[in-house]
Amino acid sequence: MTTIAWDGTVLAADSQSTSGDVICSLKEQKIFQPKDGARWVVEGESALAFGCSGDCGAEVELQELLLGGLKYSTPFTSSVSFTALAIISKDRAFIISKDKGEDRASISL
Repeated sequence: MTTIAWDGTVLAADSQSTSGDVICSLKEQKIFQPKDGARWVVEGESALAFGCSGDCGAEVELQELLLGGLKYSTPFTSSVSFTALAIISKDRAFIISKDKGEDRASISL
């Protein structure tokens, strides 16, 4: 189980990844920031970083969609399941979640 924590200033996560009861890695990256010069957008607001839990690969598609501007109506092409916390500013964040079988994510402040 992934732990992502944000106290309004610091975004942190554990680094263990599992598949069922098997530990796959103890060095999994779960916190992401846009590369220099890139801008991530959620519902018209710039995202500074996000923490992600869920299926492997979800973070890759999420980063690509954030570059184009993620909205509730944005379709996902993969069948991954995930939950992410996207930091917009101090004391402000979006929760983004998607279940397998759904082609769109739920986005809430």
